[in-house]
Amino acid sequence: MESYQISYCLDSRDPLRWTTVEEQTYVFRLNARTAVGWGEEQEARVVTTERRGEYWIDPNQGCHRDSFKVFCNFTAQGETCLHPDKKFQSVKLAAWKGEKPGTWYSQFRKGKQFSYSGTDGVPIHIVQLNFLKLLSATATQSFTYHCLNSAAWLHTATYGHEHALRFRGSDGEEMTHENTHYISALYDGCQTRSGQERTVLEFQAPLSTTLPLMDVTVSDFGNGNQKFGFQVGPVCFNG
Repeated sequence: MESYQISYCLDSRDPLRWTTVEEQTYVFRLNARTAVGWGEEQEARVVTTERRGEYWIDPNQGCHRDSFKVFCNFTAQGETCLHPDKKFQSVKLAAWKGEKPGTWYSQFRKGKQFSYSGTDGVPIHIVQLNFLKLLSATATQSFTYHCLNSAAWLHTATYGHEHALRFRGSDGEEMTHENTHYISALYDGCQTRSGQERTVLEFQAPLSTTLPLMDVTVSDFGNGNQKFGFQVGPVCFNG
């Protein structure tokens, strides 16, 4: 890959200016250039329902306003990382009484879907995230599970993955040990289900559309001597 060429417009057909709206559909077109020339254009439509102030893109001067600045310096073969909001960087070890094993964390009384911010701490809008995916080829992310007598991936007693964590990606698809080949355990201290330990999982997604992680479900908790917590790592997109 040598470079990217992007064309963009609103469905209103004004190619350079956005104004305050309740809902608007953005059309992004992306085609990549290699040594043999420009490839076929790929198109994506993104609908935003958030009220937005006026901002625009000047083709001669680059980006204006902070809304799209995460993309201004993104180039082919570069890397852009998004960081989980602080509440997901360290979810404390707890027994989670009253919660049902196998339930998505976002459905816990104190749970929520994971959210992300740029390096400046500004939350990433869905338009930005989808635009970043268009500009990327692959994505990587880590997830650390803190356990007390709870398995996260492998269970050594059965040498099986009946207690393995399940995840939901930003494309809505569920990622499990059975259907996702690019999840690997860098360290699996929880596999003995004995004492306090941790398991570190790494996601090396061959397609940028899968990540970031948005949710997790834990099946191995609920007994009196079991607890779990976790840390969501940054997601890095590569051109």
